[in-house]
Amino acid sequence: KFKIPAFIALVIVAIGVGLAQGMPASDVLKSMQSGTGGTLGYLALVLGFGAMLGGILADTGAAQQITHKLVSAFGESRIQWAMVLTGFIVGIPMFYSVGFVMLIPLVFAIAKTSKLPILYLAIPMVAALSVTHGFLPPHPAPTALAVIYGADMSITFLYGLVLAIPTIIIAGPLFGKTLKGMTTEIPDNLFTIKEIDEHTPSFGSSLGTALIPVILMGLSALLKLNLPEDHFILPVVSFIGEPVMALLIALLIAIYTLGIRQGKRMSAIADICLHSVKGIAMIL
Repeated sequence: KFKIPAFIALVIVAIGVGLAQGMPASDVLKSMQSGTGGTLGYLALVLGFGAMLGGILADTGAAQQITHKLVSAFGESRIQWAMVLTGFIVGIPMFYSVGFVMLIPLVFAIAKTSKLPILYLAIPMVAALSVTHGFLPPHPAPTALAVIYGADMSITFLYGLVLAIPTIIIAGPLFGKTLKGMTTEIPDNLFTIKEIDEHTPSFGSSLGTALIPVILMGLSALLKLNLPEDHFILPVVSFIGEPVMALLIALLIAIYTLGIRQGKRMSAIADICLHSVKGIAMIL
């Protein structure tokens, strides 16, 4: 009975905290409005560009191409690590729910062909998706926290990576190995796999485009930590390493490399972007 939507709950708690601290009622409302506007102004751009990039990766088959190549390269003996890398690469630009719905049919297909238990394969992938969503900008929670506390987004991303990697290893492959004895039948009609064909972007294009935000934000953070504050290159790398710019650059490159170059019409790409943004409306 008390499980009301998160946004309404946050507003009620904010009002309660303000009044309990002795703030005049009018000041409570002004404080809430300025806080909401400031946070939303930044998040709308970051989440919007991130959702569009994730949508293009999913709809063009780029994420599927990454999974297929990594599984082939790692082989059955190291297949868990292929699933971890897939979840990590796809999870950075793509929201958890979208990444999960898109990748889980591929996990089913791999489990079916390799005869390996579904949990042994799925847990590493899910761990990577979950940790990137919880630890790394441009995902909603870490991005909002960085905005609220006034933290540098690129350095937040770098620290997030430092924490994310061991967490993924422990929660993914190591925990997944304990589930190797748990076997489950996968219904044949539960999933369908889109075939990789000549219209699917290449592995190089798919991987390179997906990692652009990581490269730009990571490079910016490293240079900020290692160069003097008055170094001439810092303003440039700080600009392109900001999540808004890093995601916009990646999105524009994705529109060409994964869309136009593969023969997609601009109107079709625009439809993908529009459909992707609908999914973040309630988060915003």
